[in-house]
Amino acid sequence: MVDIIAHPQWLHNATAGLSHAVGDDLLLLKTQVNRGHARLWEINSDRGQSWMISRCERVNGERELVICCYQGCDLAAIAPMIDRSATQQGFNAIRFHTQRKGLNRLIHDVGFAVHETVYRKTLPQEMA
Repeated sequence: MVDIIAHPQWLHNATAGLSHAVGDDLLLLKTQVNRGHARLWEINSDRGQSWMISRCERVNGERELVICCYQGCDLAAIAPMIDRSATQQGFNAIRFHTQRKGLNRLIHDVGFAVHETVYRKTLPQEMA
């Protein structure tokens, strides 16, 4: 059995529950949730607890469900539920962000394909 709870505001225990998934974006994602631009999800199953942050975006005129981050267990079991819910709500696509290499294989196994590659460069800070 899976119990999925949508939280309209950030919960203190979500910080620990998403600690490996949010990276440097904790403050940004927390602010997006508290302002209603993103949704915090608590997912409880027989195998344990998971956390997810999602938001809706328009891409080329279509509604896309963006999974900003997911941490926990049972993604393979939860993914079909996410698919059904997104379809029922009229989304045209789902985009999943991850910085964890091990998760790339798992999300590929549930039907996701690489859409884009992001490169990042840290710039040196000037001394004042």
